[in-house]
Amino acid sequence: MEKILEFTSIGNAIISELLKISELIPIEFKTNDGNRRYDEIIMDFKYFRIIETQEKKIENDEHLSDLDEYIRESYSKILLRFYLAFESVFEYGNNLNNFINDLNEGAFIQTTLYSIFQDEEGRQLICESLYLYAVMLLVLDIFIPGDVREKLLVSYYRYHSQNSDSSIDDVCKFCRSTGYNPNNQFPITHFQPLSSTKGYPENYFSRIPLDQTFVSNVIETLKSEDIYHQMQKFPAPEHRTIALASQSAMLFACLYFQPDTLMNQVKDMREICDKFFYNNWIISIYMGVTVNLFDAWDNYKAAKTALINTLEQQTVKDITATNYQNLRKMIETTRGLLKEGVLNEEFLLKNLEKIVKIIRECNFSARWWILNSSNIFTNKSKIYNNLVKSSVKFDFQDQYDLILNISQLELIVKGIAKDLLENKETKWSNFKSEVRERLEELMLLFSGEKSVIKVEKNEKLKLWFEDISKEISMLELSQKPRTVEKKLIQMIEAFSEVQEYHNLMTNAHAKQRIDEVTSMLNSMIHLLNIKDSILVDLQAIGDFSYAWYLIEEFTPIIHESLQKTPNILIKLRALFIKLATALEIPLMRINQCGGAEEFASITRYYSNELVKYVRKIIQIIPHSIFKLLKSIIELQTNHLKELPEKLEKDKVKEFAQLDIRYQIAKLTFNISVFTDGVISMEKTLVGVIELDPKQLLEDGIRKELVKHVASALNEVLQFNEKQKNVKELQLIEKLNNLSKIIAGLRSTFEYVQDYLNISGLIIWKEEIMRIINFNVEQECNSFKKKKVQFSRFQSDSIPIPIFPQLPNDQSLTFMGRLAREILRITDPRVTIYVDLLTAWYDIKTHTELIDQKFTNKLLNSIEVQGLVGIDKIYSFMIAEDLENVHKMLLKQLLKEKQWTELLQKFKSDVDARRLNSKDKPKIENPFKFYQIYINKCNKGIPNILSQIMTIGQKAIWRNHIAHELVTSSRINCRSLVNSLSAFNDALLYELRCHELDNSKPKPSAQLLLEVNKHLEMVGLYNPLEKVYIKMPKSSNEFMNFIVIFTLSHLNHLAFGRNLLKYNKTSSIYAPAIIKHRKVLLEIIHSNKFLDGHVFALGIITLFRQFYENNYLMEFIDLFGSCLFEMLEYNLNSKHELAIEITNGIDLIETILTLTGIERGFFEEIIPSTLLDQRDYLLTIIPNMN
Repeated sequence: MEKILEFTSIGNAIISELLKISELIPIEFKTNDGNRRYDEIIMDFKYFRIIETQEKKIENDEHLSDLDEYIRESYSKILLRFYLAFESVFEYGNNLNNFINDLNEGAFIQTTLYSIFQDEEGRQLICESLYLYAVMLLVLDIFIPGDVREKLLVSYYRYHSQNSDSSIDDVCKFCRSTGYNPNNQFPITHFQPLSSTKGYPENYFSRIPLDQTFVSNVIETLKSEDIYHQMQKFPAPEHRTIALASQSAMLFACLYFQPDTLMNQVKDMREICDKFFYNNWIISIYMGVTVNLFDAWDNYKAAKTALINTLEQQTVKDITATNYQNLRKMIETTRGLLKEGVLNEEFLLKNLEKIVKIIRECNFSARWWILNSSNIFTNKSKIYNNLVKSSVKFDFQDQYDLILNISQLELIVKGIAKDLLENKETKWSNFKSEVRERLEELMLLFSGEKSVIKVEKNEKLKLWFEDISKEISMLELSQKPRTVEKKLIQMIEAFSEVQEYHNLMTNAHAKQRIDEVTSMLNSMIHLLNIKDSILVDLQAIGDFSYAWYLIEEFTPIIHESLQKTPNILIKLRALFIKLATALEIPLMRINQCGGAEEFASITRYYSNELVKYVRKIIQIIPHSIFKLLKSIIELQTNHLKELPEKLEKDKVKEFAQLDIRYQIAKLTFNISVFTDGVISMEKTLVGVIELDPKQLLEDGIRKELVKHVASALNEVLQFNEKQKNVKELQLIEKLNNLSKIIAGLRSTFEYVQDYLNISGLIIWKEEIMRIINFNVEQECNSFKKKKVQFSRFQSDSIPIPIFPQLPNDQSLTFMGRLAREILRITDPRVTIYVDLLTAWYDIKTHTELIDQKFTNKLLNSIEVQGLVGIDKIYSFMIAEDLENVHKMLLKQLLKEKQWTELLQKFKSDVDARRLNSKDKPKIENPFKFYQIYINKCNKGIPNILSQIMTIGQKAIWRNHIAHELVTSSRINCRSLVNSLSAFNDALLYELRCHELDNSKPKPSAQLLLEVNKHLEMVGLYNPLEKVYIKMPKSSNEFMNFIVIFTLSHLNHLAFGRNLLKYNKTSSIYAPAIIKHRKVLLEIIHSNKFLDGHVFALGIITLFRQFYENNYLMEFIDLFGSCLFEMLEYNLNSKHELAIEITNGIDLIETILTLTGIERGFFEEIIPSTLLDQRDYLLTIIPNMN
């Protein structure tokens, strides 16, 4: 039997795994007509016909190769898990077949198929083994659609072919699509066989041919016997269908292995319908997966005929009427039992059988109504649903009331019964002691020694009571129950006879004591008859697994009741516990088999599923709270006047605003009522998870807070890219509105935190940080090859909403939209940055667009984490731009010999000209010389100008953000900033010491990462020192190219500070200055204008990536030599400076200022006398006339 038990254990584990992984199907593998991006990568079984062609196509297309690599890196592990699950189903079918064949061939000496069916436990297990295989097939097709299975298997084959075994072909054939395409109007958990092709599902079930003798034996056993002895628990004939509900589900599933019975065996099908389906037609197959028999058997002649003959329309009306009467009766009965003070230990002992009968009736009624009135039907079977609802006064509320009442009744009864069983010995001893006490009083009464009450002395009666007391003392629970019960009954009868014979009824005192004794003796009989089996029977009677998914239909009515009466959550707790009992079905065999690890895993899965539902139910309370909060926010923000520090007496009435304050107080009280409703629920163990009502409330509030804040951020931060300037765009206004919304929500949240019994500020900070971090992570995913699939910031219990991408928008989230909108407004092609004012100006209108206060507005609207998030997005953008530069130059052209030689020649030529200039005072025109190299490079080497400019623009913003963070941090948390700064200095000192002496300790990488996160939060970092990607160690040709590249763009540069300095034209300016300003304006208004400050930052950032080489210093040296040659030639020939020279000097001085390199280094290249000459020519000269 151990082998068959192992089959059932494995079967339940496989089904659980299929249900688990069905929730993990990647979105890319799901059928979506709107997303065709991965069609060439993720294919169904058509791929196997074009393997070579498709692989070559992917290999030769860079875009497809990137997508392919992304799928491989992101989903390799999950694909393996899916394949192993599919293979497990395939192997289960084969192993079951092999086991049956071995039994038939006599491989097991003492066990045959016949002997297994003769054994009570064996009969259960062998039937379950086939049934579980059928459920596996159904769950596989229902929860993981055929087209998705094919795509998963093809992808597994492509990415794991080197590890795949010989069975992959068989698994693919076994799991190929069946064509099952359910109607979306029904829940996915409803099996709809009519939605597939003809021959479904019998053809699907026959993919592994099973021994038909074995199948026939299983079907015959299920059809004719009560293998689980459930009829003992439901003795009433009308309850036969609920007693045999498990068998009917097994029979339904197993009949697909023998379709001939469904199609042709009318007699057999009539027998089945008369026994199992004579009063119900919607059944639960496994853990709430339902099927409508009228639809499922529509294509099977014999089954359809038998079912329709059994369930005629008039019969359905009669059944419905009977069940409706029973429903109303049970509601009233349970309502009476649940009145306070009725259902106690004494009442239960006396009326246990009656109460169990009521529970049985209630569960039958609840099951019938939940299943047969559910909206699970097609056009053909709709008539039966209409009959159920039209033939009586159908009301969903009645079902809900019954479910709540029976759940509460079962919980109370089980609690009392469990207490009685656990303390049976103690209670038995107490009863005996109390009986003996009463008998001693009676003995004393009839001894004549009690002076207070005058009773005639009766020695015989006294001795009789004494004998009874001794007999009572000798009764023990360890004795045979029947013997003890018989003695107790005899004693009760004897007391009745004694009372009548001696006329003790006339003596009030004696009569009272005898009545008490007989009552206690009756209680002892009831206590004696309570067995451990009562809990098992109640568990079986109260099975609620059929409603595992259908309970969702009650969600609206539960929400409505909670909004009206939050305290009803106490009753709902009983419903949650009743739902939790459904876990017994998939876990029983696994527990018997001793699979501790599988047992824990499956228990966690089903417990988590149930906890999700509980959270969904309770979430209506936080939702209602936030509705009230919204009203409070409106009143506090827009109507309630802020009290001044000092208030004049005559204005007290004006600021009192009593009506508004009364409304706020009323709303706050309503919030506290909802809070009390949740907290009144006790802690509840659901499966293996304990539900704490306080934690549930806090999680619910967090969920609503996240939803409201994320929605506000998403709705406000939407921009129209067609609008050209900030006034039209209203970016500042949007940020101000967002600041107002966030501030109002935060202040109100802090106001009500005490009424919600939560730490408002902590929750606010944690959830804002989570929202921002999650959206930043999602935005940064677009820059990563290996994307984060399961974010650590996302949560099942407190999910962050994922909003759809806006049409024609590159950004995935509101953080990306905000970051890109800022870049769009400060686009260096249409704006110029004035570093002295830290502001951007429009190059056409000369109006200020963004000033130094802008980052403070960002801080107020998206808080510190938002600024850090934008900074992170810009970091990824810069890294992508640098990768493009690396790909365009270092990986491609600079490896070609002709370009390498050209750039090496340029360096040697510049060095030669530098040496020659010392010997020859007159040199040839350097402008023409450099132009030759510029022209050659422009023809063959890609232009990286756009990358340099965008890198520089983002570097400016990173500087601004860092400055804002460190400024606000020094104001709001000075101690933290100082501590982090000191700690950072200490770590740097340790790193330097370790670098000089390896024997000294080095800070751990984890510590450095943690400290770096905190430093970024307070702005203690220098963005210009950041290394984004690792460039090759030796790329001197690259540095030479950047010099040529910079020379080629000198005449298009303009520096904002120069425009600020020379912002007027007047006769007091030197002609050179007037001309210089005119040239600058011409550059700015030309199509080739380049912001010099942005360009400088782009160059600096680019060279920082060569952190192992000092290329920036070499660049200044080589570029400075070129400038010096042009400057010297220009002064000798024209006595005025060309724009290329002034821009070149400004560029180098900007680089020196930003990087902190000493100016003396530059003066060694260009003598200070020449630099002074440049300054002199661009200085205001007073009019001497």
